[in-house]
Amino acid sequence: MPSEERDVIASDALRLLEMLQKSEANNDEQRTLIQDALHEFEQHTVGLNDIMRDFTIDGRSRSDTFLFWENYVGFISQLLLDYTAAKRDGNRLLELETFAEMIPLDFMCGHTNYARWGTVNVIEGQILKESKPDIHESISNDNAAVRRTGRPFSGVWHDMGIEQSINRECGKLRICTQMKALCRGILTAT
Repeated sequence: MPSEERDVIASDALRLLEMLQKSEANNDEQRTLIQDALHEFEQHTVGLNDIMRDFTIDGRSRSDTFLFWENYVGFISQLLLDYTAAKRDGNRLLELETFAEMIPLDFMCGHTNYARWGTVNVIEGQILKESKPDIHESISNDNAAVRRTGRPFSGVWHDMGIEQSINRECGKLRICTQMKALCRGILTAT
């Protein structure tokens, strides 16, 4: 691929990322701009897809190890993407589903505590509908994540929300010396 074409692809990618960062795409004009930029970016990356496809076909034919790692990375990366998306969107059902798919990996890797308590977490999440319908309803309505803004995909894990609150209260040193600030941070979780 010529260097000029790579520069065009890189500049288009950066322009698209800047647009996505600056925009919440709340109106039709912004959505159209983003869709046009994505389409333009796709046009520049058509050749990259062909190169990657040829590389993986060649790698699979030459090495069983390549095939194993390609499958493993694809499986793990999709799981992590789904889990992160579930946490960011506050989608508790998707979170439980992807977390349940991770449990066999915890067993295989010898992560006893994750395997044991992850199983308990999934089972409790599944029976929550019958045992605590009000909590299940609250969680099902996108309240499974801490949100500081109304922007999409901006939710964070509860423990991360607590940590961020404490860090904001304590300043850049990340050491909380004031009991009042520490208590405020802990209270954000309840």
